[in-house]
Amino acid sequence: MLLAMCDYCDCRDVAPIRELSEEHDAIGVIAARVRRAIGDGDHAAAGAELRQLQAALAPHLQREEAGIFAQLAARDGFAWYLSTLMADHASARADLLGVDPDGAGWDGRVLAGLDALAEHISLEEYDLFPASRMMIDDHGWAEVIAAHERLRHAAAAPAGR
Repeated sequence: MLLAMCDYCDCRDVAPIRELSEEHDAIGVIAARVRRAIGDGDHAAAGAELRQLQAALAPHLQREEAGIFAQLAARDGFAWYLSTLMADHASARADLLGVDPDGAGWDGRVLAGLDALAEHISLEEYDLFPASRMMIDDHGWAEVIAAHERLRHAAAAPAGR
């Protein structure tokens, strides 16, 4: 599921968009490996790849929500759009992050989740990111960057701190 970013509006010139797009690319590569392992009937390999996908996807969803989504939520007219994107995130959490890779019988659920994730990523790449590039001002992008940094710092902090 490697995406060819259109970049007609130079979205990737904006550092947070570039970072999220690069994460989309990495998530797509891992998702393809999950699909391949499921298709090959290799449950152990599919589980190992799913763990990698979960490790990449969870913080990515948090960054999008705390960053771009939060900035667009502060603007009129985006509530309906963000509710759709948040519903997609909730589905990804249930169908991909909510799966125990050591369990059984999750192949179909994960494949459906990967299909939905691919559609969601396409929507973000070709719609959300170009719109956010135009709608979020410099102050807003500074807030997005700060939110991403806070999440990175929190993830790097030792447990119990």
